[in-house]
Amino acid sequence: MLVGVAALNAGNYVFHLIAARHLGPARYGDLATLVAISGLISLPLGGVQVWVARSVAEYRAVGDDDAIHWFTRRVGSYLAVVATVVTLILLALALPLQHVLGIASLAAVLLTGLTAFPAIVSSVTWGLAQGLQRFGLTSLTYAAGPVARVGFTLLAFAVGLKVGGAMLATLLAMGVGLLLPLWAMRTWFTPAPAAGRRINRREAIRSLQPVVVGLLAITALTTDDVVVAKLALSDHAAGIYGSASLIGRIVLYLPAAIVTVLLPRVAARTAGRQASTDLLVKSAGVTAAFCAGLTTIYALGGTLIARSAFGTSYDSAGPLLWRFGVAMSCFAVLNVLLFYHLGRGEHRLSWLLGGAALLQLAAFAAAHGNGRQLVTVDVVFGTGLLLVYALLGNRIRR
Repeated sequence: MLVGVAALNAGNYVFHLIAARHLGPARYGDLATLVAISGLISLPLGGVQVWVARSVAEYRAVGDDDAIHWFTRRVGSYLAVVATVVTLILLALALPLQHVLGIASLAAVLLTGLTAFPAIVSSVTWGLAQGLQRFGLTSLTYAAGPVARVGFTLLAFAVGLKVGGAMLATLLAMGVGLLLPLWAMRTWFTPAPAAGRRINRREAIRSLQPVVVGLLAITALTTDDVVVAKLALSDHAAGIYGSASLIGRIVLYLPAAIVTVLLPRVAARTAGRQASTDLLVKSAGVTAAFCAGLTTIYALGGTLIARSAFGTSYDSAGPLLWRFGVAMSCFAVLNVLLFYHLGRGEHRLSWLLGGAALLQLAAFAAAHGNGRQLVTVDVVFGTGLLLVYALLGNRIRR
């Protein structure tokens, strides 16, 4: 999983490096905003992936494979319908979004809307692979799309496309990420050989809601600032902020390998009534150590890193990097805590993070004059949430 997540992040960052150098700060600000919007669509649906993975791991732990067949078919059918509706809504809103966000290319906004379909449907295939603990397939799936996107982007730029070409490459790459695991696990989408456990609609919604809220909250807490920067700052300043945010989020995304493995194993232990605290201690410890090391590197060489990655026109992003390192380190540890509690079926942390995300939006409304103010809001909320968890941890556990 570490190799797969590293390839995923390498592919994503190479894509952004190529785009930033090719488009320049102003147009790269458009792309960063559209990618952030796509993330707000797709990353919360990681909540569905987590819910599917937890359910599949629980069914597997008690030997009910027939329930897995029924569950994946039913969830996949519902998601296909939802994906179609959401895609049509986003396409209808493309023109207003273009004007509100100041995006130069309408085609790029339309392509961003189309990414909703693979983003939504992929959550069931990715969750199935994760819940079955097929980490080789999960790793390959994570890596295939971002690596393919680099190739698609180079082709798009070679024929003269700009921001729209980068979003077309994103759409095609997401299609790769959908079809690969769907083909590899197609037998699990066949009808169940015998009657297994069934979950009714009300029970499904009740168990899914806090999972989606938790993942949506983490996504919002770590992504909303890029959209706010686009709305509040100049095009150049928004591009600078987006580049700093991109490098800073390495701290958040690389430990994703840990939580991918953590969730199904915690769910399986919980289903078998076994202790899982040792998994939390190890996962949080490794994540914190990795984040501290990377944040130190940002503090020592932020300007050099920004210049090496994006060019001299992005030098002003350097002083922001260590601040992003501190903020994203906090959110990375919170992500580990969230996945641990979701694996145990404990949902209070999800609601806590959801409330914090709403408060963060209010804070951005009050402090958005420059990039330093925006990232300071991130730091305050990241450290504050860890402090609240330290004080209320026993109440969060079931």
